[in-house]
Amino acid sequence: MLKWQTASPLTSAVPKKRTAGEEKMIKFKALTIVACLLVTSFAFGQADAHNNSAAGKGLAKNRENAAKFEMRAFKGPRGEVKANFNATIGAEDAPNRVNIELKRPGELTFRPDAANLTGLAILTVKNGNNVRRIEGRIEIIVVDVVHPQREDAINEDMNQPHDRIIIKFHASQGDTTYTFEGLVVRGDIKVGHIDPPRGNGN
Repeated sequence: MLKWQTASPLTSAVPKKRTAGEEKMIKFKALTIVACLLVTSFAFGQADAHNNSAAGKGLAKNRENAAKFEMRAFKGPRGEVKANFNATIGAEDAPNRVNIELKRPGELTFRPDAANLTGLAILTVKNGNNVRRIEGRIEIIVVDVVHPQREDAINEDMNQPHDRIIIKFHASQGDTTYTFEGLVVRGDIKVGHIDPPRGNGN
């Protein structure tokens, strides 16, 4: 004998009709969510689009070494990049003292309070009277943690916030690489917006 299943009442399968007030509330919540997403996207987009320059000069340290550096980089309204960078790592009398100089800038990109510069560079290693020059590619990452700062500001307390610099070099030929990462204990790094410089000089 077949046993019939009792069907649910028809009224339970039909969605309950919303009132006019409930419809308005749902539309308001949806518009609020969309507005929040648009504001968040605009804020992040503006942070990246607004920054067009990175500059710094000073002394950066880690547990093993110290680097004197100077950097100026600017991205123009048409995407053109003008930049110079020089860093010397190690004391004057230290063996294998390293100097890295940017020769041709490549790309310059920004994040909030940070910049990334790439390009062609020359790494010079000096050991006594022996000097070795190596061509390669460089990547420089600077992070503007403490701002604003004076160019002659000194902060050697490693427990305090510091600006940061990372230098990565890869030789064009061979497997020579060099990396330095340090906290800026003297000087400052500034990532932000400046008006386009006049003239054709870097």
